[in-house]
Amino acid sequence: MLCVLWERQGCSLMERTPLALGNLNASDNTTWATSSHGEEADLTPVYLEELLRSPGSLTEKFMEAILRPGLFSPLTIRTALEQYIDACLSLPGPPAPELTTSYATVAEGIAAVVGCTVSLVRNPHTGAMQHDRYWSALKRDWEGFITRCREVERSARWPLALCVGQNSEGVVVVERERINSLAKEDLPIAIHRHLSDSLAVDTHFAVLDIAWTLCDKIGPELLRNVETRVVDVLHQEIAFSIVDILSDQAQRLDFKDCLDDATQNWIISRLQDVEDLDKDIRITLDLVAGFDPQVKREEDEVELLLPPTRSEWRVALSAAYVSTSVHARYDICIALMALLLFLADDLREWDQSLLEEVFSVFRGLAMLRSAARQPVADHAQDPNPSDDTGTDDMIARMSNMQVSRNHSRFAPTSSLLHCLIAQSTECNELPGSAHQFLDTTGLLQSTSPAHATLFEVQFCDGIRNLGYPDIARDMLAWLPRTPGVVFVTAQLYISLGRADDAASVLEKVAASFGMLQSSIVCHFLYLISQAPTVAYRLRTLRHYHPFCLQKLYMTQISRSI
Repeated sequence: MLCVLWERQGCSLMERTPLALGNLNASDNTTWATSSHGEEADLTPVYLEELLRSPGSLTEKFMEAILRPGLFSPLTIRTALEQYIDACLSLPGPPAPELTTSYATVAEGIAAVVGCTVSLVRNPHTGAMQHDRYWSALKRDWEGFITRCREVERSARWPLALCVGQNSEGVVVVERERINSLAKEDLPIAIHRHLSDSLAVDTHFAVLDIAWTLCDKIGPELLRNVETRVVDVLHQEIAFSIVDILSDQAQRLDFKDCLDDATQNWIISRLQDVEDLDKDIRITLDLVAGFDPQVKREEDEVELLLPPTRSEWRVALSAAYVSTSVHARYDICIALMALLLFLADDLREWDQSLLEEVFSVFRGLAMLRSAARQPVADHAQDPNPSDDTGTDDMIARMSNMQVSRNHSRFAPTSSLLHCLIAQSTECNELPGSAHQFLDTTGLLQSTSPAHATLFEVQFCDGIRNLGYPDIARDMLAWLPRTPGVVFVTAQLYISLGRADDAASVLEKVAASFGMLQSSIVCHFLYLISQAPTVAYRLRTLRHYHPFCLQKLYMTQISRSI
């Protein structure tokens, strides 16, 4: 096997071909297999324009894009920020105070420094504030900083070395600031790559091919609006049928009016050629919510008895693979949503459970995608503080070798998905470990957006237990306010120090868990309540379960004794 490593447009490209040294003939047709990075969102000006169409402030959206895990390395962001500050300091006039202030984190420095030289001025003739010019200058400033990040990152991804093991899958590519490993792509990633490159797909995915073409025809602006509307629907209580919701959203978006007659006729004719549209929709749904079957090995049975320690390397590989697969599945599901909006007038005759399942699977993918894009801080505490002292002492002793201690500040940015995978016990090879994690979360097994499954509630509660209450609150916003979701929300309020809000929501669901569970809720309510309001809350719960009240009084007596 001959493997070669190239640099192509700022990323690594590996090519390999079987090579028989005993039979070399220049006339033979050599077939090369190529491998490259999974598709990543490049912050091009076109992508930034699409990003600005989503709700939120300009600074918030650009900061979220820059700090997205895996997009830019920490050293790239730090270098780009230093170059930006030097360029601003070279401008004539006194420097802005933000440029000479030190900040605790790089994120705080970016938010304070970028755009600090832009000011809102008045029109000298009319005296009106020139808001349009201000926002244009601020947007241009942010785009310039992102361009710096892209230029620095291009050099950071320059390939340096190639390591090949005994098999073709044991390939490691070393770049300046990254390490890559060769892994087999799963079916969603493969289908997404074929659709993005305008390659032919299997006939089973003919409907998906039509939906992907529809997304290209409507343009990025309308597609972004489709995504925003669907997200808004899932953040609300589902009070109407999915058919009515799709019909209403199609009318609000003027979906078909954005397409010319020729495109509409072409899509309709392609759909008429499909023999069983319902079956093909289910095949596409199985694609985004399904997992590859794994053959159970004898080694797996041994690992169940003696689970091995997962290395940080395997955790990082699994997190990167899951992120790529989730983004591919999400894009496919968005294309399916666009097709449903195109067919909104004909959905009355469809199976309603199928439409509900599409929305519920999209919700699960959106939650996983949010976890993959959410950078988190490391809450782990060093159990042996003396190690730090020894490390600092070692660096001081090796100062004559120019070993810099600043290298420890540029640790890779972890995502929330990385932390969740680190809590699991799967140790199989890719893509098996990634699919096992997705299957374990259970977020893609829901069948209706009007309900919250046990897996979805446990997923949000697991994030809360990891020490990220703000992220857990955002995840809970995707789910309807079922008793389980409300109970986790109450625990979340306690983590945030909002005892009164926790007590208020627990009162509303105290009777939803049965007699024994309600006694626990009542006891939990008493512990978090303030003394002046305990009597009122106990009277409120009296008509639910008298046994719970008796249990609560007995607990109080035992505690007082």
